[in-house]
Amino acid sequence: YETYETKGQNILDFLEYSASKLAKTSTPGLDWNANDEFGGYMQNSKGIKYSIDTTIDTPVVMDETGKLFKNVDSSKPRRVHSVQVATEYNADGSVKTWANFDANKTYRFASTSYYVENQGDGYTMLTTENTKKVTEIQKFDWEVSLDYFKSFPQENGISVVPNTYENPRGAGRVTYAVRP
Repeated sequence: YETYETKGQNILDFLEYSASKLAKTSTPGLDWNANDEFGGYMQNSKGIKYSIDTTIDTPVVMDETGKLFKNVDSSKPRRVHSVQVATEYNADGSVKTWANFDANKTYRFASTSYYVENQGDGYTMLTTENTKKVTEIQKFDWEVSLDYFKSFPQENGISVVPNTYENPRGAGRVTYAVRP
């Protein structure tokens, strides 16, 4: 994993591309029976939250192969909306305050080089021209995950996972709602 800095607009395009592969639904939410799986759907940290409107068509424009992000059609509404970013944390690491996301602001985020430097899964909106690498962690993703779980309190030598992970559908940072 590495940390990078880029303009908020690039992150918004990143989130929009991730949501573009979700099936269109008649009411906001996921169609768990849809056959259009996309392994590149982004997993998000506790520092960002947003809503996705699956009742509208995606505004994402793909390249001629249909595999790489080209741009977002500005004449159509975006699926991703109500984006907020954490600005302050409580002592236990939970988010204390949120602020509206600013497309013109520069943000720092963590990702793998697979998405940013290799444009994996078609994520071509983050390039070495518009995204700066800040730090590089010389670990595999499984090592980062292992370190995270080792940071939990231990009982009889076993990590006790916080109850914030009890919900298999997530922590509520990504919700499904019609655009306001």
